[in-house]
Amino acid sequence: MIEREIVDIKNARALGIAGALSLLANPYASLAGIIILYIALKRLSEALGEKRIADDFLLALIISFVVLLLAPFATLLVPFLMAVLVYTNFPYWLIIAIPFFIIWIGLSLSAYFVKRSFYALSSASGEESFRKAGDYILLGAILSVFLVGVIIFFIGQIYETLAFFSLPDSLEIAKTSEGG
Repeated sequence: MIEREIVDIKNARALGIAGALSLLANPYASLAGIIILYIALKRLSEALGEKRIADDFLLALIISFVVLLLAPFATLLVPFLMAVLVYTNFPYWLIIAIPFFIIWIGLSLSAYFVKRSFYALSSASGEESFRKAGDYILLGAILSVFLVGVIIFFIGQIYETLAFFSLPDSLEIAKTSEGG
């Protein structure tokens, strides 16, 4: 038997707005905004009964932090790889590009999981702006090699913020119950 239940998401919505605005104001250095956003998504995930919302976002965070922790080591490889040039005919530009390519792949993979999280939230909440936010964030990360990618990523964050503002204070969800 399927029952309808109204869940209160007002606090999660407020946290989502605060986290999204924090990231919008300073997308690259707002650890507090990322944590607040994760808490909001975790609460929404629990309230809406969609575990993937929080799990995919957490996976994106883990990938991002691992990539950012490894980035200094990857850039330290450049002098070592340049020494390889002395003994090989390996293209110089490729030696310099390898560490940055590794970082770009990691951050694009992270953006993919953000997109999955936002798609799950969009499906559970009915708010389509989360889907658009996920699309723009992933596209922006992929195109971040070019300046236009940063702009597209920023547009994704604007959609993310608007999506949290568009969420209602409560949602009606379907719950299945045993018996009958």
